[in-house]
Order: sequence, then structure tokens, then C-alpha cells
Amino acid sequence: MKKINFRKICIVALSMIMLCMTACGEKKEDKKETVKPDIMQVRSLSNLATLECYYHNVSKSVKSAGSGPAHIGEADRKFWFEYSGKVKLGIDMSLVTMDFSEEDKKVVVHMPKAKIISIDPVFDESTNVIVSSDNALPIIGIVDKSAGVNDIKSEDVAKAFNNSEASIREQIENDSSLLLSAEERAEKLIKNYFDQLGNINGVTYDIVFETIEE
Repeated sequence: MKKINFRKICIVALSMIMLCMTACGEKKEDKKETVKPDIMQVRSLSNLATLECYYHNVSKSVKSAGSGPAHIGEADRKFWFEYSGKVKLGIDMSLVTMDFSEEDKKVVVHMPKAKIISIDPVFDESTNVIVSSDNALPIIGIVDKSAGVNDIKSEDVAKAFNNSEASIREQIENDSSLLLSAEERAEKLIKNYFDQLGNINGVTYDIVFETIEE
């Protein structure tokens, strides 16, 4: 009867198990695919990149004295009122493009400057409208007390309020820090996207931003 060498059998079996585990491990690694940067994912950040600002302003206006016989004795009158407004600032993400180098993991993001997306002024009708004193000249021989009075009417207030959007726009355009904050917000979100992508792929991306003109 032939003697079986159990030690050799165990060694061979162990070697086969190790080889099988190695093969399985290699097969598992082969399944892991690199997630490539996607410009559509970057552009989808547009809503998050929007910066909202709230304003509380005072509108100052002057109603000029009318002309003609019906306005004899009238004088210019100043009036002012308070109003609020919501402004959205952001980047037009549809214009964002990028160049990606797989070799050195460098991403160049081409991004336009921030701009005003929308202005939404709000006027509360219960707000008091403050009017300067009436400096109209008295008209001798006229009993009607309304004569010579330059009254401030609702349409005068509405006309002044219609100019509030232009006033807010001017303030923002003269304050570059707000638009700069919107650009920094967009850059931060894009960097965060590539940081998360880098964690998935096990790499670090070098992000460079370049401004483009619309």
C-alpha cells in the first residue's frame, strides 16, 4: 500500500487557495472604474451657487409742480417711503466649460463673472409715505383750498417705486464685494465637487479657475 504524503497535499491545497484569493482580488480591482469629471454635474450646481441678498431701502423722490393755469401756485414736493427687495446673484453655469488632463489630474474651469440674476422689490401698501410740507403760494380770490396744492397721489408713489429696481441694481454694481462673494461661492461648490470625486477615485485634482467674457 502506497503511503500518502499529507504534508505535500496540504501545501499544494494551501497554494491553490492563495492563488484563488489573489485572482479574486485582482478581479475585484478590475471592476473598480474611475469616475471621470462630468461638466454636466458641474453645471447642475447652478441653483446651489445662487447667492440671495435682502435689501431695505428708502426711496426718495420729487414731484415737480405742474404747468398751466390749473397748477398756478404749486411748488415742488419731496416724498419718500421704505421698501424691501430680494436680489439673486450668481454665475451662468451653462457657460462654464473645463479642460481636464488625465495625466497630471489638472482641471481648468472656465467661468464667467457673477451677475445679477433677478431683482424683486417689494412695497408694502401699508407703509407710510412721508411728504414734505406744502410750500404752495396762496392764490387770492380762490376759495377752493385744493388749488395750488401739489398733492402726492398713489400713482406718484407707484411711479417712484418702479424706479426702485434700477436703484438696487446701481447699488450692487457699485459694490463689487457682493458679486465677488457670488463668484467665490460658485468656486467653492465646484472645488467641493472635485474633492468628493477625488475621494472616490483616490486622487487629488489640481483646480484652476479662469474668467471668461460673455
